[in-house]
Amino acid sequence: MDGIQWLATEDHFDLGYWVLFAQGLEPAELVRRLAPVTPVAGPVTRVDVDDVEDSAAGDAVVVRAGSSAGWAFGIVEGGPVGRAPDRGAGALSAGARAVELWRTVNGDTGFAFAEDGRTVCRFEPGREHERAGSEPDRLLPALRAAGLVLPDGTTPFEHGEDLPDALPRVLALAEAEFGLDLPRQAVLADALTAGLLEV
Repeated sequence: MDGIQWLATEDHFDLGYWVLFAQGLEPAELVRRLAPVTPVAGPVTRVDVDDVEDSAAGDAVVVRAGSSAGWAFGIVEGGPVGRAPDRGAGALSAGARAVELWRTVNGDTGFAFAEDGRTVCRFEPGREHERAGSEPDRLLPALRAAGLVLPDGTTPFEHGEDLPDALPRVLALAEAEFGLDLPRQAVLADALTAGLLEV
């Protein structure tokens, strides 16, 4: 297993990424739940993404999906789209658990964990003390163990400025707490189930 920490240093994602995980779902179901989505005929590689997006009617981005370690995963290069409440971990988590992580080219980053259709905990690296969600403290022991929250409840990292230090810890937390895996070969080279997400 490759885990997910490699995202922090992978050059292919210099412009950002939006990675979603849903426990127990099939890849096609993960894509479907990110509605509005248009299925893409046949699997798609990273190399094919630009051609698929260019041939789409209107503004759309490709989400590619696979599965590993009991979780379906979806990845969109360049960062999140449609940050409305009906997208992301909340949409994926009906009857399941879901996690999402994102980073944009501007350095905006985030983490969210949802369960049974509700966001349990959501935060931005460097602002872990401003957690939101229905149970924002549920992951507090994991945040402390990862060095993201100090005993006094503050964070040792400055939002934005300390992203190179904070982001790897967030990825390590998600990997350790949920057993997430993003197979590097599959993401970078293999053809995966895909759909077009309206922007």
